[in-house]
Amino acid sequence: VPPKLVTYLTQEEIDRIDSKDFKNERLNIIRDMFIFSVYSGFSYTEFKNLHESHIRMIDGQMCVEMIRQKTHKPYKVPLLPKCVELIERYKDHPKRKENGLLLPLPTNQKFNCYLKEIQDLCSINTTLTCHLGRRTFGSTILLRNNINIHVISQLLGHSNTSITIKSYLGSV
Repeated sequence: VPPKLVTYLTQEEIDRIDSKDFKNERLNIIRDMFIFSVYSGFSYTEFKNLHESHIRMIDGQMCVEMIRQKTHKPYKVPLLPKCVELIERYKDHPKRKENGLLLPLPTNQKFNCYLKEIQDLCSINTTLTCHLGRRTFGSTILLRNNINIHVISQLLGHSNTSITIKSYLGSV
């Protein structure tokens, strides 16, 4: 069976979504959550469970430390400046104040449904899903910036590098 082609967004498409003001709080929040996934590579489960207690400052860099639910292995990833900016933007959001969750992420079903609206409004041909954000992180943000495949594997929380190679090396 040939490997499945990894779909991802281009930097131009990411920027088109990121810079769009939808004049609608719900869609602006969904935009921000999607952009966070593009710049963090978190799976929906890690993203949904991201809590204040997972944040660590290591050598002046904000990092997330947690146990990855899918692999049950420790997962430590430095956050890119865009992610730090979004965490700061939502520091006073009611969901954070209620339960310490860093970001106001809806259910996966609602998230993907709202992403379809964003896809249409931004004239994106690729189907936007939460998981597309993760694949875009691996492909556009990391691979296209010549990050070593072993580092990409660690940042994506894969249990071994062969998963990353099989999934992503066909996409460059």
